[in-house]
Amino acid sequence: MAFEHDIEKLVLIFRRRWNIPIVDALHRAPLKGARFVVLANQLGAPRESLATSLDALVQAGIVSRNPGYGHPLRPEYILTDFGLALGPAAARYVRVASELHAAKVAYRKWSAPLVTALAHGFTRFNEIQRGLPAITPRSLTLSLRLLESEEWVVRDADSTGSSRATYRLDRGGLRIARAAEALATALR
Repeated sequence: MAFEHDIEKLVLIFRRRWNIPIVDALHRAPLKGARFVVLANQLGAPRESLATSLDALVQAGIVSRNPGYGHPLRPEYILTDFGLALGPAAARYVRVASELHAAKVAYRKWSAPLVTALAHGFTRFNEIQRGLPAITPRSLTLSLRLLESEEWVVRDADSTGSSRATYRLDRGGLRIARAAEALATALR
């Protein structure tokens, strides 16, 4: 039951590409807050995507607008208590993604949930799909191929020549899976 809950939380937090980098940036900020324009410049995020991610984080109770900060057209965002607890895990995930030179892959919607499923012993395509109930077969196929190209996942084909294959985590996948597990634990 905990695994399903963890996957559900990871899918929600990774639904928006900029969620984890935002939490990390706010966590590293001197006063655990930053203005919108500072976040946009620091992260290199498109303004519309950043605004959508911030709105989602506000709805999730991770980030809030700083009530003590002035102008409504230049908002400042701060971490809530829940966001402060999530900050160290987000920072670890961002650091591991950076060390693996895979930021574009690490923040995709299905990357963290997929490596988490593999870390929990789901090895065949249908098992993985059952472990990630919201994923479509096409999304799973594309995500597995992407993670294979990043050398996070290894596909072992069945030697009998059938189309059966198993998937397992490679060294990079194991590192990102541990960081994703820390995020899932912090999201509980």
